[in-house]
Amino acid sequence: MNLEDYSKPDFDSLFEAEEKHFWFRYRNNLIGKTIKGLIGSQKKPRILELGCGNGNVLREIEKRLPDSTLVGSELFEEGLSRAKGRVKCELRQADIYNLPEWPAFDLIGLFDVLEHLPDDVAALKEIRKSLRPGGKLLITVPASMSLWSYVDVVAGHYRRYTCKTLKNVLLEAGFHVPRNEPVMMPLYPAMWLSRKIGHFKKNMGFSKKNGDRQLANQELRISPLMNYLMGFVLNIECGLLNLGLRMPFGTSILAVGENPIEEKSALNLRNAG
Repeated sequence: MNLEDYSKPDFDSLFEAEEKHFWFRYRNNLIGKTIKGLIGSQKKPRILELGCGNGNVLREIEKRLPDSTLVGSELFEEGLSRAKGRVKCELRQADIYNLPEWPAFDLIGLFDVLEHLPDDVAALKEIRKSLRPGGKLLITVPASMSLWSYVDVVAGHYRRYTCKTLKNVLLEAGFHVPRNEPVMMPLYPAMWLSRKIGHFKKNMGFSKKNGDRQLANQELRISPLMNYLMGFVLNIECGLLNLGLRMPFGTSILAVGENPIEEKSALNLRNAG
């Protein structure tokens, strides 16, 4: 695909929000703990984050796994230039549908990227070629089409997922799916209500000055008190997840795909693709 075929993120707004917004902080904590659990005691694991954007999650991984061989990949140079100020690891510009022929990775992260891709199965098949047999793919995606809003439109999303639809595309791409669950449950009622109110105001003409972009950016700005309270509640959820409890619903989904251990190597998979 060409660069013009992708919706370009608002790197400026995201960069500012990533430093303090409870959503990004919680997601980093959740991803960091999950990766540590998946890697276990493995020495010097090879880890790749695809669609690393401004390097916010990369920084978390680098902090938690300093002995790893970490690579960040992003399509847009604007994101890579910001990531260079946050991390020391290798950064590569690459198209997720046509990845470089690099050595196979033990773990690949794909964090709120899959929903931006028109052909999610084709992207996952390409990603699988870069994983060693038995390697893990860690994914987060937005959940529930009932939450579809101006935020998704502005972000260039093609879809929001359910656990079932996400599992289906992972299976179709050839992965096993040992973990697939909703997260960020405490956010669901507030997010559903705020987005319904936003739609109502816009449709009734109360927010003529606020287009989709302005409404979406408002969600990135939040009061310090609300930021603290939501962070506190989400950290309780994180503790429950660590105990093995499963949330019944959420605003996001976290899933693990495992590349089956078989005779074909990652290189053979690439040649066969």
